[in-house]
Amino acid sequence: IFIPSLVPFVGRRIYNYDGFWKLFSEVCNKLVAYPKKDINEIFLMIDPETRKGCPHFDVLSLKYFIATVKEGIKQ
Repeated sequence: IFIPSLVPFVGRRIYNYDGFWKLFSEVCNKLVAYPKKDINEIFLMIDPETRKGCPHFDVLSLKYFIATVKEGIKQ
């Protein structure tokens, strides 16, 4: 049985929204503060605890995420 009211609850459990927004904020702040740094350097600057807050990102997907955010900031 599909119960629409359960979707946000289940989504919040699967995707740690708070962890994601903390990661997003840190990535944006690093990219703005250090615009000349490459993706790998930004990745290494992110707090390991923040990365642990988003277990659905592996190293490659997180670097892709950083690159996507960097491209968005440039535009």
